[in-house]
Amino acid sequence: MIRRPPRSTPLYSSAASDVYKRQQLIRRFIASIIDIVIVLNLSLLVFLSIKIINFFIFNLFYTSYYFIIPVVISSYYILTLGGKKQATYGMMIMNFNLCLKKGDNFTKKHAFIHSFLFFAILPLGVITLTYFIYPLLNDKRACIHDLLYKVRFKDLGEIS
Repeated sequence: MIRRPPRSTPLYSSAASDVYKRQQLIRRFIASIIDIVIVLNLSLLVFLSIKIINFFIFNLFYTSYYFIIPVVISSYYILTLGGKKQATYGMMIMNFNLCLKKGDNFTKKHAFIHSFLFFAILPLGVITLTYFIYPLLNDKRACIHDLLYKVRFKDLGEIS
């Protein structure tokens, strides 16, 4: 009888693991769409409130329009990812969160650096299309800024 070494592979087969990773990537994509909708609605509210304030103070805050979307986006991600649940509202709906690979808590400082890396890499990644292609080609389905900052997505179970 030939003795085989113990299996070090996961319980799932390769095909089942690929399906699971694909579903996880789709859930991340849906979560990001939910977050984009939330951020756009928040930006619209801030834009309208500044527009109303500008009407009464004769357009003194006219240049603030350029900073609304970046400030709202970064504030949204810093406050939600750096919170107790370590997830944005889209991530909470899709039932996963973000954590460091070392096992430490994801604080507001970590969320700031992570979102800064995202915005720093986004223009180059969109121009070269690596931002869209890289998560499809690697085994972990991680984006470039996730690899640079060494974070991982922790699945909290299936969506109920």
